[in-house]
Amino acid sequence: GAVNSFFGLMAHRDDGQYFRASGGELLVENTVSGWWSLRAYAERQSRAETETTFSVPRLFGSDAGFRPNIIADTADQLGVRLNLRLDRPVSRSVTLGGDVSIEGATGDFDFGKGSAGLRAYIAPGGPIAVAFGASAGTSTGTVPVQSRHYLGGPTNLRGYAGGVTSGSAYWSGRAEVANSFPAFRLT
Repeated sequence: GAVNSFFGLMAHRDDGQYFRASGGELLVENTVSGWWSLRAYAERQSRAETETTFSVPRLFGSDAGFRPNIIADTADQLGVRLNLRLDRPVSRSVTLGGDVSIEGATGDFDFGKGSAGLRAYIAPGGPIAVAFGASAGTSTGTVPVQSRHYLGGPTNLRGYAGGVTSGSAYWSGRAEVANSFPAFRLT
């Protein structure tokens, strides 16, 4: 995605979990509000080697390498994934949100997977903003490595590398205090 590409180029850091997938998909989504999307897919999935070495820090002498990709299981999969996401301003200073994701797949691996999260953002008009979040996920069946729940990186476990931990289930909670500048936040 755009965020991982930007950080890969500018900071030599990419928190994505990558594998190769060839096949086809049908994606239907609400493009107006973006509150739901449905994806049906038939894919051949396999491991992808890390091939990128270029970044701005390397231009200035950094010899750091990108971390290796996950060692994905080779699999032929047929599946469906439903994502629901909603963010609702309650007042000028409070926004509540949540998301639910449900996936089922069959093929070389038969599994079901789901997750849900709730979040609140409070900016009372002063120099400080506060955010709270809680999420959990679980799975059933035999889940291939590339479909596990991954935690790490700025989107769900700040201060840790992307994919620092993974598994068939997880739960997490987060509280953050940040400045309330409109252009950027120090958390």
